Amino acid sequence: MQRRYAIGGIIAGLFGGLAMTVYTMIAELLAGHSMFTPSYMVGAPIVGMGAMERGMSGGAFYLELVPAIVGMVVHLLWAAFWGLVFSALLWTTRLTGWAGFALGIVYAYAVGTVMSLFVMPAVGLKPTWEMPGPVFFALDHLTYGLPLAIWALAFVPRAEASNQIRQGERHAV
Repeated sequence: MQRRYAIGGIIAGLFGGLAMTVYTMIAELLAGHSMFTPSYMVGAPIVGMGAMERGMSGGAFYLELVPAIVGMVVHLLWAAFWGLVFSALLWTTRLTGWAGFALGIVYAYAVGTVMSLFVMPAVGLKPTWEMPGPVFFALDHLTYGLPLAIWALAFVPRAEASNQIRQGERHAV
């Protein structure tokens, strides 16, 4: 796999992870929980369930700094990892344009399903479609997939074209 695919996938994954974080924080705030509850949930396997439980009833801006930071770091590491896997898939399939865009959206739902079926139960959490629910699951993973899809649509084709031009220039010399 080419380095620019790997770096692009990681960056797109991080943007997806940040978009997902913003969405979940707003959703928790609107649900009457601490906006930091999503970070507490992700960090719960490392720092325990206490912060998550207190975040559910502690008020909109209830903050426990260490669990929030641990959760955010873990979440962004997962997001970057899944972005890297997406870049490998995109590079392997050579999909660009709207086909790459569609792959990014479908891929995000596949990642959400894998995380909800295997990773979350392994660390003592319920699948996302059970808590907080299927609509949340759909919107949450759409927010992750959009940056991946946009990267595949807008940036990969340009990189391919410029790379082909550079290769043609080398062959012409």
